[in-house]
Amino acid sequence: MKKINLLLKSLFIVTLCLGFSSCETEPLEGEFGKLNPPNNSNFGSLSAEIDGVPFVAEAAAAMWSPSRFFPGGQTTVIQGAKDVSSNIKTINMTIEDDKGIIPGSYPLNVMGELNTPGVGMGAYTISDLATEAQGWLTGEMIGGTLTITEVDRANERIKGTFEFDAERLGDDNTIPAMISITKGKFDMPLLEVH
Repeated sequence: MKKINLLLKSLFIVTLCLGFSSCETEPLEGEFGKLNPPNNSNFGSLSAEIDGVPFVAEAAAAMWSPSRFFPGGQTTVIQGAKDVSSNIKTINMTIEDDKGIIPGSYPLNVMGELNTPGVGMGAYTISDLATEAQGWLTGEMIGGTLTITEVDRANERIKGTFEFDAERLGDDNTIPAMISITKGKFDMPLLEVH
């Protein structure tokens, strides 16, 4: 169980680090760049069905950073979250590509290091401050597909669809061993972080 908590905390910390690491290169005064995408929408959308139950994110965004594995490549995190009765539910997909993120299909079937170009992983977590987090993750034998349909760098937007199956992390028999995320779609800001 400690390994599961460590993995879930690591996923959370990686997401936070991607977001906060951009602050190091931002100016403290003067021109701050684009604070709002040109369409004046700071909010993205991400929706899916989790074992047939609708999931509509209250907050959604994608972040990309230079790849640590491939020169000229990038790591992209697509995430949507909602707060339901103090339980934060999150769908997260991370892909690594040596060409940068471009429209196309990416398998979500990796667990661990994303050191193969064009692959990724998917996760679903439920967490609150009072109890241990619950999580499901794609793996080598189960997974799905993330399809990027549009990458609009000028307007800082990304759109696409996704579906994946994920298995429970750990041995908590009070939650399902497998979950199926279907009918996933997103349209959200695409933010660069360093």
